[in-house]
Amino acid sequence: MDEIAPGTVQQVREDFESVVMQALDQTGVLSMTATHNFGTTKLGEQSSGSFFNLHVSHYRLLPGRNTDLGPMYEGAAKALVDVGIPKSVVQQFLERGARRR
Repeated sequence: MDEIAPGTVQQVREDFESVVMQALDQTGVLSMTATHNFGTTKLGEQSSGSFFNLHVSHYRLLPGRNTDLGPMYEGAAKALVDVGIPKSVVQQFLERGARRR
């Protein structure tokens, strides 16, 4: 599954994804879910018997959740430049992202 509840606020997405994944776990089904919601990754940290986190880095699948937002910010900044967003706005975006790291 990929992004179970797109387009909703973060807390709603994370709660909905977590409830759906826990319900699937109760049925015994095996699933793999891709998410950008860090809150949902708490399942892998709190319920490690049923859930675990993996992330991709440099084309390799590694254990744990992704903690480096740099490539995501850089990709988004490129997309902003490509659609004509002023460089000053893109720079402010990158600076805000750097403070989150």
